[in-house]
Amino acid sequence: MPTWLVHGFRWPRIRILYRTLLENLDDCSPSYIMTPAVSALYLENFTKTYPEIMAKLPSLRLLEQYDPEDLVTKEQPYAYVCDQVHEVKLSVDIEEIRGHGVTDEAWTALMDLRDQIAVGQDIGWFVVINGDPERWAPPLETDEEEDSEEEEDDDEREEEGEDADRERSQPSGINRSSITSKIDESAGQQNPRKPRGFRKWFTRSKRSLNSRGGDTSAAPPIPTTASSQ
Repeated sequence: MPTWLVHGFRWPRIRILYRTLLENLDDCSPSYIMTPAVSALYLENFTKTYPEIMAKLPSLRLLEQYDPEDLVTKEQPYAYVCDQVHEVKLSVDIEEIRGHGVTDEAWTALMDLRDQIAVGQDIGWFVVINGDPERWAPPLETDEEEDSEEEEDDDEREEEGEDADRERSQPSGINRSSITSKIDESAGQQNPRKPRGFRKWFTRSKRSLNSRGGDTSAAPPIPTTASSQ
């Protein structure tokens, strides 16, 4: 696990929360402030609010203690605000590191910052252990399912849009067939078909007239009266 020997003070979680709310740091997570993006936002806020103090603390860092195997504790009670951070590999000579000391200017600036954000906390040396500094977490399954459903909905909307564009760009077969059927209906109304019974009767009548017209026998003589004889 990454281990550091640090010089600074503890920043209680409740005061981190107050700072986040009062300064409107909406993009910051007060429950864990060691991620690069969140840490940079807090340090930027310090620089904006306390420019003279931060000018004397160029190496200021924010650290968290964290045990990834602890599945019960939601958040640690405090973070660390440090002006010196020494990573411990296998071993470290504490007296040697402490012998380098801290300049009076840096010490005074660190106390001033402590009085602004964590009043009452002691300044000193601490050993901080963090088993997962980035605290990476896999995405939730529900998030993946929601993303897949949104992608399917987008695909369906795209297909519907393409079909609508296709219908607008060219006449549909349904329209052509409806036009053809209307033409056939109008033609049928103009030339109605004769009933079958009427056609048979007309044919028989025509044949009867023809047969009568073909009869060439002479007409009977006109009868004469008795006086004419």
